[in-house]
Amino acid sequence: SEEGITRARAIEEPFTLAIALDYAAMLYQFDHNYLAAQKLTQEVIELCTEHQFAYYLAWARIIHGWTTICAGDNEAGLAEIRTGLDDFEKTGAGLRLPYYLSLQADGQGRDGQPEKALATIAQALQIANTSGEKWHNADLFRLKAQLLLQLNPGKSSDAETAFQEALSIAREQGCKARELQTAFELGRLWQGQGKQREAHDLVAAIYACFPDSGESSCVKNAKALLEESS
Repeated sequence: SEEGITRARAIEEPFTLAIALDYAAMLYQFDHNYLAAQKLTQEVIELCTEHQFAYYLAWARIIHGWTTICAGDNEAGLAEIRTGLDDFEKTGAGLRLPYYLSLQADGQGRDGQPEKALATIAQALQIANTSGEKWHNADLFRLKAQLLLQLNPGKSSDAETAFQEALSIAREQGCKARELQTAFELGRLWQGQGKQREAHDLVAAIYACFPDSGESSCVKNAKALLEESS
């Protein structure tokens, strides 16, 4: 992502730079690096406001709203996500809407609104099934599992089912990063149930696909779980 940003800056063309920064911010969001995503989206917001790039402005606002929530300001972050979604709707575009809704749901969950968040997830999955844009379904089911646990910590069966669905989708799509993140979260749940060996074996099988990757948060989290359960 850094190389792409450097090349986009060298071109000195605002539209190309806006696209590069938005994609880089999305990658940072996937890795839960909200500080890096926040910095980039703030630059995109200023750039797109100046040049009236409505679609990329909406995209940046949604991610920036999520970073604002991560920084501790739930009210402002959710309001910014809502503004971004409204602006996105005005563009008439549909691409990545399930992803944007997943950020809203994540924010609602962080704000202590799991029921609203689950309704947002249901909306996102319905849109994905209708449009065929299912690339984010693994994350949607993983987030659904988190929210079910938040809503009813003592009842884990539905959450486990959602985690398993997320794992299945990630495997089918060949997305090892999503598979590892989901395995880590399911492994944490199993650890809490005293199933240390099951948690270790689940995560270890996927972690083996990342022999030289120690930078991403999901890899670091998986490594920590494996060390704890060894």
